[in-house]
This record gives sequence, C-alpha cells and structure tokens, in this order.
Amino acid sequence: MSYFKLYPDIMHHKGNKRGTLYLLGHGRSIHLNSRESEVFEFLINHSVEETEDKVGAGTTRKLVEYLLLNSLGSVYSENVHVEAYRENNNFNIEGYFEAPFELDTLYIQLTDECFMNCDFCGENESIEFQGCNSCAVWNSGYKTKNNLTEQSLMQLTDFKINNVIFSGGNPLQEWNLLLKAIGVFYNVGNSNIFIHCVPSAIDESKIKTLSQYNVTIILNVFDANSGKEQMNEHLPNATSLIEEYGLNYQFNLILTESNYNSFQLNMNKLDTYNATQIHCAELININNSHSFIVSSPTGQDRLEDIDYSQYYYRGRFNACLNRKLAICSNGDIQPCPFINDKLGNLHEEGGIYEVVKHNLHKRYWQRNKSKVSVCSECENRFACVDCTNLELKIEDNKQLRGLMCSYDPVKSSWKDEEERSDFNWGL
Repeated sequence: MSYFKLYPDIMHHKGNKRGTLYLLGHGRSIHLNSRESEVFEFLINHSVEETEDKVGAGTTRKLVEYLLLNSLGSVYSENVHVEAYRENNNFNIEGYFEAPFELDTLYIQLTDECFMNCDFCGENESIEFQGCNSCAVWNSGYKTKNNLTEQSLMQLTDFKINNVIFSGGNPLQEWNLLLKAIGVFYNVGNSNIFIHCVPSAIDESKIKTLSQYNVTIILNVFDANSGKEQMNEHLPNATSLIEEYGLNYQFNLILTESNYNSFQLNMNKLDTYNATQIHCAELININNSHSFIVSSPTGQDRLEDIDYSQYYYRGRFNACLNRKLAICSNGDIQPCPFINDKLGNLHEEGGIYEVVKHNLHKRYWQRNKSKVSVCSECENRFACVDCTNLELKIEDNKQLRGLMCSYDPVKSSWKDEEERSDFNWGL
C-alpha cells in the first residue's frame, strides 16, 4: 500500500463541503472546488490504492502526479505521520515573558468639528467600511467634548508608537493643539505623523510649518454622489504646495455610492498624481438594498495568497485591529475610530495605563477570524482580511453579510459566481 502525505508547510483547512490549501512556502492560497475537495480529502485520509478504488485509477494518478510535480507532498510505502510545520515551539510565553506594549498605529481626534459639514458624515444610517482611512467624524450619534491637551497626550509617549494619525474631524481647525501634539509624538516618541484634511484646507503657511516635522498629508477626495466633489478642484494647488515643501502626501477616496464605474474613474484620476498611497473609505447606507462594496472584492478574488508569517499572524491576531488604538477628542480610548467601545479615558485615573494593565485591548487585538461567528467555520478564514467595524455590524444584523463576503460556508458556494478551480486539476 502507498500513502500520499502533504509536506509540513502545506496546511489544509476543511470547510463544510470544500477545503482550502495554504501553501506557506509557496505563498499561495488555493480554494478547492467541490470535486477537488472530495477527491483530495479522501486521498489524504486513505491509501492511494483505496482512492483508486473510490474515484478511479486515472483520476487518482492525475491528482497524485500534480501534487508531486508541484512539491506539495510525497508518497510513502507506509502510513507515516508527517508533523505539520509550526512557527515555534508549542509553548505560550504569555505570562512568562510578556512582550512590551507598543502600537503600530494610534488614531487621534483633536476635534470632532469640521467646516465641511458633509451631509453623509456621522449619519446613523451609514456603516463606515475602512472609515479609519478617512477624515470622517467619529462618535456617530453623540457629541463629544473636545478636551485633549498636550499633557494628557504625554502619557502615551511611554510606549513605542510607530504611526500617529490625526483624523476624525478637521485637525487643522485645532492648529495650536495640533502643533503641540505633533511635537509630543515626533520629538519625544519619534513617530511617523499623518494628518487628514481636505484639499481646500491646505495653505502655504501651514505646509511650511509642517515641513519641519516631515509629516505626511492625507488628502480626502470625494465621489460625485457626495455633494462635495467640487472640493477636488483644490487638489492641483494643494499637491503642488505639498511637493514644493518636500512633504509626502496620500489620498483617501471617500465613496458614498455603490458605483464601480465612478470608483474606477476617480482612481484613474488620482493615479496621475504623485501620491505615495491611495486609500478608500466607503460610507454604506444600510437602508439601501442596492448598496455594496466597490473598493474591495467580495467574491472569489478577495482571497489573498499568504505565506508563513501571515498565516500564523492571522491565526493569533486581528489583522485589522492588532496594535492599534484610537483616542477620541474627549479622551476616550477605543479599539478603532468607529467602534464605540470605551476601553478607558486619558483623563480618568490610570489613563492609558489602566487599559494596558488589565489588557482591555486584547479582546480586539486577538479577535481573529475563528472568533467571528460568520467566519469561524470557513475554510478561507486565513486568506482574507476585513474591516472589523463592518464585521461587528454584521454580527448584529446577519442580513448585512453580503456586504462583506459573498461566500456561504454552510452551502460552500459563492453567490452569483460559478465555482472555479484555482488548481485546474480537471478532476
């Protein structure tokens, strides 16, 4: 008898009817179709000869030859056990050698006010998809008190923070506080600084001052449906000024309608500039049955190719929220600008230290896909990353699920898409 065994770096996750192969050494993710899953599942749990009896000699030979040629495994004369690759020893160091608390990204809302007064901003009928990329006002549904100070922000410099992003309103309207806050994180914490604003808010005096800190300006631009598209006319002047003073800039495209053609047209226009990155944020109207995400795939193309590091990282952490926090203009500490769950407050006793001491952030940082009800049993849960704000809204309202992903892990099918073979085994 002979037996096919996967190599240690090939991970197989079985769903209800289909499976996904994660080729960690190759950096690929393969979603098997129903027939491939059926034959493959039988092969790895039985001998080659038994598989031939079950599905036919020709089909079995074709599959085994493909697996061998593509270095996915080997055939053994005995039913051996192949230990799967593990990133490190099976020992949890948490509680023994605790890693120091640090942030990759800290969002700070100096003010929840903005002269733009966009009708769509902060609406209760909207869900912000990747809203953290935008200048959209936080704290939808309630007004906060703007009482952040340079002193209250200083406590954050006790921790390593790689990137500080000022957003959640128009930070330029709190110019003096903004400069003090930049000084705190740039001079003391050596953080990278990013500032959200609209193109019309850019003037030479401010850019000249900001050039001392080597900040990156994130210019928010608008689609035609927003009613604010005329603000985009200031882009040429704003980008010229920024480039003149040697600063980098990025774009965030705010989308208020599910119109792919409009989205692509705007992206093509933005591509003509020298932005270092283009983000997107979508404000989805939950009362509009025709709303859907246009800036991120929801079908089969949403599955990402991942390697060792991504596979184990996503198995332990939330790829959207890990090592991120948001500070509201009233000092509230949140896991995300748009997840209104107060973990603590900078002005209350203990401040940020209370959050760290009691690990209040870890509930979100460690909320991997296996802890998301609609994704927990899905074979593709390592191959996709989603906006957690949208995930949580879907947890409360399952009818919104199609906004994020069109795959049904129970039926093992993609909505309105033919089942395709990424491997092309032709079984």
